[in-house]
Amino acid sequence: MTHENPLEHMPLEEVRLEDMEYLRPAGEWRPKGQPAEPQPPPILLQQEKGYRVLARHRTVWSAEVEGRNALKCFVVRNKVHVGLAHESISNCVEEAMLFEGLLSMDLVPNRSRLADMLGYSRARITQILNLLKLPEEVQTSLLLTDDVSEFQLRPLVKMDDEAKQLEMFEKLVEGKLSGREIASEAEAESVEVSTPPDDFDLPEEETETGEEEARVPEGAPLSPEALAARVHNMVRRMGTLRDTGWQEKALRMGAGEDDLMFLVAVSELRKGMYRNTRKALTDFLALNPEHAPAYYYMGRCCNLMGELEEAESYLRNAVELVPAYPDYLSELAIVLEKMSRSSEAAEHYRKAGEIRKLRTLGKREEG
Repeated sequence: MTHENPLEHMPLEEVRLEDMEYLRPAGEWRPKGQPAEPQPPPILLQQEKGYRVLARHRTVWSAEVEGRNALKCFVVRNKVHVGLAHESISNCVEEAMLFEGLLSMDLVPNRSRLADMLGYSRARITQILNLLKLPEEVQTSLLLTDDVSEFQLRPLVKMDDEAKQLEMFEKLVEGKLSGREIASEAEAESVEVSTPPDDFDLPEEETETGEEEARVPEGAPLSPEALAARVHNMVRRMGTLRDTGWQEKALRMGAGEDDLMFLVAVSELRKGMYRNTRKALTDFLALNPEHAPAYYYMGRCCNLMGELEEAESYLRNAVELVPAYPDYLSELAIVLEKMSRSSEAAEHYRKAGEIRKLRTLGKREEG
């Protein structure tokens, strides 16, 4: 019995292959004979220049091998398209690519909203997005098969050694190791790391800058808003903060002693070491009582530990210092929702949405 493709009756757009950005196939890939049925349309996202392929890479690769110039594609343009696109995807890496594309292009404001739209938890969204941390060679190989799940790959994501990741992946694909056996090997070689969701969405005006632009003269006074902008921009540019050597990178970016003390706490949070995070941020806030990002991350930490009343208190401090950060409002709304205070949560979600909408409109007017 065949299942109908959700995109079968949707309007498709003809897009030239030369206008598409996509991962190249592993090696000299060739399709396995002629498909018995028409191949499903690629799922694309329009960029400033051209399109990015989110799913159905094999369809694109086949067209390339056949020498075709264009394909009928499904271009995700609005929230209605999101569910249809997701329902049609069966490859775990392409699901991660869809999520990353939707978030990066602001078709969905943040991971919390995406989770609500798809009926997922925020943690599940993060677990799927973590697949994009795998080496590109692994990602490209995964595009060739729909038989490997995110759950099987989860231990690989936690490995720091790329060579070991590739070795374990090959064994998994060849059936020589199960996901459970790979997890056992991973735990034997490294400390156990949990991956808490990290849903902070940087406000639109805070784009990445060069290292020189990130430097702030020592002792220069900063408003709470400017401090938050600088700190969250720095955190985003630092990456996962789980790798060794991040301290040197921070110093090259102009981080001071306070920055390093704060980044240690964020690093511990990213590793799932919540008690260490809490102690580090308690010490940090004693020295920096006007630091909104520290209150935000302390609120997230308490939320993840299930200490909701304390989480609310810290998040309200962050919102009081910087009222216009939508992610502070969204995190507070999540905590209030967990406390069964739905009307308050809805109001904070509404405020966060309005701020994002105004920023989007402002960006379009400037453009």
